[in-house]
Amino acid sequence: MPAPEEILEKSEADAAYNIGVKYYNDEEKRYDYIEYAVKWFRRAAKLGSPDGQYRLGVAYEWGESIEIDYSEALKWYRLSAEQMNKGGQYGLGSLYANGRGVEQDYSEAAKWYKLSAIQGQHQAQYELGLLYLEGKGIVQDYRRAYFWLALASKKFDEAMEKREDAANHLTDEQLKVIRSGLKEWKPGLSAVVSD
Repeated sequence: MPAPEEILEKSEADAAYNIGVKYYNDEEKRYDYIEYAVKWFRRAAKLGSPDGQYRLGVAYEWGESIEIDYSEALKWYRLSAEQMNKGGQYGLGSLYANGRGVEQDYSEAAKWYKLSAIQGQHQAQYELGLLYLEGKGIVQDYRRAYFWLALASKKFDEAMEKREDAANHLTDEQLKVIRSGLKEWKPGLSAVVSD
């Protein structure tokens, strides 16, 4: 059982993160409040909140009320990702894929995208599908490309077109097996396409 001070620290981190989200999501005054949101995300991040660390990484990557700093984004994304936060894993993968703050490394990007995609992060599913489709950083695999792009297509129209590119390289039988696996897939499970 965690010590009382650990419970208090976690609840304080959660509270700080939730306040940040409240400021960030205020549609009417968002641009006035973004600075406050980042302040609360920073507090949550320093208290160990993986969500706060992820949001602070986003702020540094995109310059939300602070100067763009890819090395800071990398730091906060990594802390979040190591706590199995799907947003932090996606952010870290994106930095590696685009060479922001690190040397471009598609293999490392694929590793983080996959961890995030397995947890149901749709953008990571899309990016991982593209890596499989193009054979960047991983062995080209049209089955896996189709699988991840099909999941991402639930949220991203552009994933549908890419999914069809992958389908053009597969047999009807392969597509049937993959589609069956898609029906059973749930976030957190690697289903049909496990390595």
